[in-house]
Amino acid sequence: MSTIAEVIASNRNVDTTPKTEAEEAAEMNKQQFLTLLVAQLQNQDPLNPMESTEFTSQLAQFSSLEQMIDVNKNLVEIKDAVSGSDKGDPIAYIGKYVKADDNSIVLKEGDMISGHYNIDEGANITVAIYNQLGKEIRTINAGWNEAGEYSLNWDGKDNLGDNVADGEYTFAVFGQNILGNYITVDTYSTGEVTGVTHSSGVPYLILGDKKVALSNIIDVTNADTAN
Repeated sequence: MSTIAEVIASNRNVDTTPKTEAEEAAEMNKQQFLTLLVAQLQNQDPLNPMESTEFTSQLAQFSSLEQMIDVNKNLVEIKDAVSGSDKGDPIAYIGKYVKADDNSIVLKEGDMISGHYNIDEGANITVAIYNQLGKEIRTINAGWNEAGEYSLNWDGKDNLGDNVADGEYTFAVFGQNILGNYITVDTYSTGEVTGVTHSSGVPYLILGDKKVALSNIIDVTNADTAN
C-alpha cells in the first residue's frame, strides 16, 4: 500500500511545454512545497504524528497554489487569443483583402475556392490534392511554369475522374527546375475577410467559405484596390 508521500510524489505532473519565467517560478514553488510536505511526512515523530487538521490545512494550501498557477496560465491564454499574437485586432481585418500562408482549399458545388502558389524560378510543376484524411486523391501535372504567382486549377475530380464531395482539402506543389532539382514552392490563400471566429482560443479570419489562422496572414490590402 502506497504512503501518502508516495501518492503525492507519483502524481506530480510532467509538462515538457516551454514555460515563461513566471510559470517556471510558480512551478518551482509548487515543487518546493511538495518536497517540504513529503519530507515532513517522512520525518515526523511516530509517537507524535502530524495532526489531521494540520495536514488538511497544508493540502488546502497546496490546492490553492495549483489553482493560482492554473488561473495565471488561463489569463495568458485569454490574452493571446484576444490580441491575436502580433497581428493586431482581428476585427480590423474585416473588409480587407488578405494573403495567408495556407495550403487549404474549399470545394463547394464542384467549384474550388482559393488555392495559389508562387515560384521564384521556372520549373515543371506537379500538384497533389489531399482529402481530410491526408490521402492523395488527385495528381495534376501543370507542366512548365515560369517564375511568378499562379492560381491552382482543379476541377473537383479524383484520379479516377469521379467528382469528390464538397468540403475542405489541402494541396502541395512540387517543382523541378531545368536541372531537375526540386525548388521551394510557396502556397497561399487569398480573399476578402468577411468575418472573424475563434477555435480553441485561436483567432481565425473567414474568407468566404473557408477560414485561415490570423497568425498566417502575410499581406493585407484594401479590398477595392486588390487585383
